[in-house]
Amino acid sequence: MYQFHCEPKNFRNKGRELENLCKDKTNSLEKMRQTIEQYKRDVERYHECKCHLGLIEMLERKRPWVALELVRDDQMHRAGLDCRMLAKKYGLGAL
Repeated sequence: MYQFHCEPKNFRNKGRELENLCKDKTNSLEKMRQTIEQYKRDVERYHECKCHLGLIEMLERKRPWVALELVRDDQMHRAGLDCRMLAKKYGLGAL
């Protein structure tokens, strides 16, 4: 009789242990999924940052050429204005 009493009691205890084990595994799996998502976001931010740094480096290398182009365009513009002023002054018309 005692054996019939202990069997259901033991089964209930084992059932609770299995439920708790299942909950623990589910929680740890969810934490791992969240960690993986965070790592994916970190990797995406890293690649985005690396891309921006590459763009900054390229623009830094390009800066002297842009400054040179601006100076040259300014000088060409001034030279064009000088020619027009001289043409107006001496009545040569449009050049």
